[in-house]
Amino acid sequence: MIIVLTSVVISMRSFYLKLLLFFPFLFSSPLFSWGLLQGKVASEHADERNQFVRSLYRVYDPFYLGPLLAPGAHTVPKRAWNIQPYFDIQRNYGVYNADWRLIRSSSSMKFTYLSAIQYGLTDFLDANISVQMFTNRNGNQSTFGYGDTPLAIGLQLLEGEVGTWIPSCKASFSINIPTGKYKHGSQSKLGTDMMGSGLFSPQISINFQKSFNTLFKKNINTNDYHPFRFRWSFSYQLNPSVYVSGFNTYGGNSLTRGRVTPGNNFSTIFAWEYSLNKNWVFATDWLYTVTAPSRFKGVTGGATVGGPGNQNFSVAPALEYSINSKFGVLAGVQLSLTGRNSSAFTTGLFSFTWLF
Repeated sequence: MIIVLTSVVISMRSFYLKLLLFFPFLFSSPLFSWGLLQGKVASEHADERNQFVRSLYRVYDPFYLGPLLAPGAHTVPKRAWNIQPYFDIQRNYGVYNADWRLIRSSSSMKFTYLSAIQYGLTDFLDANISVQMFTNRNGNQSTFGYGDTPLAIGLQLLEGEVGTWIPSCKASFSINIPTGKYKHGSQSKLGTDMMGSGLFSPQISINFQKSFNTLFKKNINTNDYHPFRFRWSFSYQLNPSVYVSGFNTYGGNSLTRGRVTPGNNFSTIFAWEYSLNKNWVFATDWLYTVTAPSRFKGVTGGATVGGPGNQNFSVAPALEYSINSKFGVLAGVQLSLTGRNSSAFTTGLFSFTWLF
């Protein structure tokens, strides 16, 4: 059912028609109205109830940080801040062609410096801004610059309960602010000076999260107690058209003039975290992305602008260490496994999170 709906929306031609159908439906739906009420009520009582159950069975609750890629299913507490910088180094060493075969090529590097800043507006609503900077390297060329700036609002739809199958669920509504350079590039820079998309792209994500452990068993061995947690996220991004000229993010050359419409994007992440003890946690993300073909109208100047649809599968194992429930660090690596018309890459990631 999800695949069918995704295909229908991707095939729609008008960006504004998509937008008209997309957001009003969400904000007027019974799910949204119920989520406002349930999220507000449950957030006030679920934590107290869950803590009582843990105390009753004398078991610990790990200091989960969350895996590297999958977003959380809880909003930041009211009037609290959460800051999470990311540092990653990505090496592209080839491409997967239309037949899912890896074609190796000379490598390029990308260094990303991202800071996600969240603030709790209410007991069930938070706001998020992500600040991004990049250093792109290709051959003997290297460029540092500012990227796009995503803004998001998170809504707590459901609060999970210990000892049941009820998961936590959060909806996130975001818009990409195109603050990064995306056109009028320099030929001598080999594409390293392109940092942004030029798009005001709306996106919605639905994030689920559920913790499991040995609660309610007759015999609990606290010396061999390893709770684990699953996350499953779905996101969909709508991309409008944008005017480009010269060398740009989507290709082109000095003669290129016209409008490019990047394909819409769907992604899903399945992740799990396994606690070694209260402070140390091992995590793994499994990511799948699919993007529709891009379209271009205008003068190409003999260059390629845009491209065919693409898919990519990757995995990201990581290790988490938390000093307490407020501060911790995590590090890992993301590896592309296979794909179609997409990059083959290896990315090393490091991050820490601070709640205050």
